[in-house]
Amino acid sequence: MGKKLLNLINDLEYDTKYLQQKQSNGDTWLDADNYRCKVFNLERVTYTADEIVSVTDELEEIANKVTESFKNTFIDRGKQATEEQIYFANETAKIVLGKFKENIICIDPAPCGFGKSTIKLELMKYMTKLYEDGLSTTGVIIGGDRLDDLRQLQKDLGEYSKYTYLLEGWNEKVCLDKTIKTVETGMCKKCTFWNCKVKKQMSDQKEKPILLVTNTRLKELGADFCSTYMKYDKGERKILLIDEKPQMFNTVEINKILLNNIDSAISKAEYQDNEMDEKTQLSKYWKEISELVESKMIPLRGKYKRFIISNSCNIPVCMNNHEFMKLWNKYIKHNFKRELQHIHEVLTKGGFYVCESNTEFISTIGYNNLREMYKSFEKVVIFDGSALYDPEYLGLYDYDKEKDIDNSDIRFLYIPNTRTYNNLYITINTAHKLTKTEFKNKKYLPYAISNYIKNKVKVGFHGRSYVVTYQEQATILSQLLGTDTLKRQIPRANNKCYYYGNTKGSNEMDECTRMFNIGWDTLPDYQIAIKYLSCDIKQWEHILELCKDTEKAQFISDIFLKKDRRVDEVGNRTYTGEYNQYCFGLTSIDEFQYLDMVSKFYQEVHRTKLRDYNYDKEIKVYLFQTKPLIYSMLKALLPECTIEKHVDKLSEFQKAKDDTRENKCKGYDKFFEWFNSWDGSIIKSKKLKEILEVDNEQFKTLIKNKTINETFSEFDIPKKGFYSMIK
Repeated sequence: MGKKLLNLINDLEYDTKYLQQKQSNGDTWLDADNYRCKVFNLERVTYTADEIVSVTDELEEIANKVTESFKNTFIDRGKQATEEQIYFANETAKIVLGKFKENIICIDPAPCGFGKSTIKLELMKYMTKLYEDGLSTTGVIIGGDRLDDLRQLQKDLGEYSKYTYLLEGWNEKVCLDKTIKTVETGMCKKCTFWNCKVKKQMSDQKEKPILLVTNTRLKELGADFCSTYMKYDKGERKILLIDEKPQMFNTVEINKILLNNIDSAISKAEYQDNEMDEKTQLSKYWKEISELVESKMIPLRGKYKRFIISNSCNIPVCMNNHEFMKLWNKYIKHNFKRELQHIHEVLTKGGFYVCESNTEFISTIGYNNLREMYKSFEKVVIFDGSALYDPEYLGLYDYDKEKDIDNSDIRFLYIPNTRTYNNLYITINTAHKLTKTEFKNKKYLPYAISNYIKNKVKVGFHGRSYVVTYQEQATILSQLLGTDTLKRQIPRANNKCYYYGNTKGSNEMDECTRMFNIGWDTLPDYQIAIKYLSCDIKQWEHILELCKDTEKAQFISDIFLKKDRRVDEVGNRTYTGEYNQYCFGLTSIDEFQYLDMVSKFYQEVHRTKLRDYNYDKEIKVYLFQTKPLIYSMLKALLPECTIEKHVDKLSEFQKAKDDTRENKCKGYDKFFEWFNSWDGSIIKSKKLKEILEVDNEQFKTLIKNKTINETFSEFDIPKKGFYSMIK
């Protein structure tokens, strides 16, 4: 089969700017026949299993057996695996059980619902049978986002779970020292409870060939993970399987809070009476370091929102100060060691300065070299359903299409997905923008959203609904949706609506046929800039060199600030957009952000019933305003879905806005109390005025209110002075 180049998104035009023409009288106009625009394309090169591993007759036979078991498990669950799911299972089995041809990381990009959890279960069944029969000692490490998912894998393995060990971090339930309520670095090493589960697991885990661990633990230990956990009593764990994307970036935001926290750690460290002079000296060194960091920010504060700081330092500062490091290693030891390394980098090399509202910091730029980190493993496979669209993999992807040379650290496994998504219906409410800033400025928005969802239920919008929003809004939205009916219909996490970043690995929504995406899961623009820079360290080092020149630093730094760039000067011509175009100064940074948004949404929508490839009934998704390009990208990735744009303002939003006004007209609240309980039968206007406790003039004022007026449009007037609900 070989190599396959996938054209995922083709020739999407956006950010159009028109030639600005000038008339003889000086007036200007935009020439619609002469324009410039940006064009978005996305390609990824993928490989079949026989390009990545050596496929022998024996491997073919084993992969077929695993695949057959995969199909049977689907049948046992009352489902039928599709041809593409069967192909995925067979290719994945070859990848995990075969011998890699190159030292690369394999990315398995099968989307949610393809059966990633099932194939991992079948592979572990096969491996445990080999252990049972004494035919293999090759161990496996499996990384997952949630402990619950890892526990489920153990449960599904049944009797063969005896070959697995679940590595847990500290938590209050298992800790034997009941005086401890929060985790602190290094505290388990000092623990005097020798039989504590957390403390014992370092030795206990060596008895089992299969180690289950959270991705958080993988991230915390980094390169040290291999040396700590790769070996077990009877062999080595040579295979690493990671569910979902691992930690890609190695950056730290260095701000006043971090500097003060380290200062506190130095003050609280354990010193003997005869070591007070050393404490004083260590504190003095740290004060000098903090002042150096502060000196980098002071001249930029209030002048720049973004600035690339470039240093060239050959004096013994921070970690190059032998005396300081001697004291640090003696008293602070490994605490804040990573942060210290990043502070050292800022002082000796440079960093990315950010000043935004109440936020000020210098960020380091760094990308985890996963191939180097995990080089001790014979194979590393990452399962990530949105990997083909996720821009965070760009730091590992280096394919030259013209020369057909692939110098990437990764290989995407080819998984065909001919699904049309013709049962997916997306409604976009383009009149309403739901950003964090909008929620902050418009206190009525949670009420508007909750009423919008409730009204969908009221008009027959039944079935389970997946509601996901920003973390800051999850609690209040849950409270507003907190009727018994909605509690049954809307799955929640810890009694709250799901929020962005808190849905990874969860299958709680897999029966939902409706989804409300309340906002968009996107990052602040400065975090996009930091991630973009981190994906190309060679480029970053070149930028640091250029930015030693102050004028170049000012020019380049402006590229990484998102602002209105609707006007382009090209020679003696001016091109202007019809509307504001907030973007970075480099198209590739903007496209990094758009892919970040789309890949996250792609994951979220596949957590619904959409993950069931046998389900052909309609699935409805409700979205809110964002950049039009995003809608086009979604259409490209979900080809035959139906996208409908609702351009009018939703009545729930106007009503919620009116409800929060202090000077509401008399009778407003009583009107909606009556209306929400009205059965639609005929009522005289005189009776309605009595219920609302208003006179004729107050009633006239009341029905002029925009929200009330829109509600009255639903009424029938059988004769003057009478109202009934339109049938």
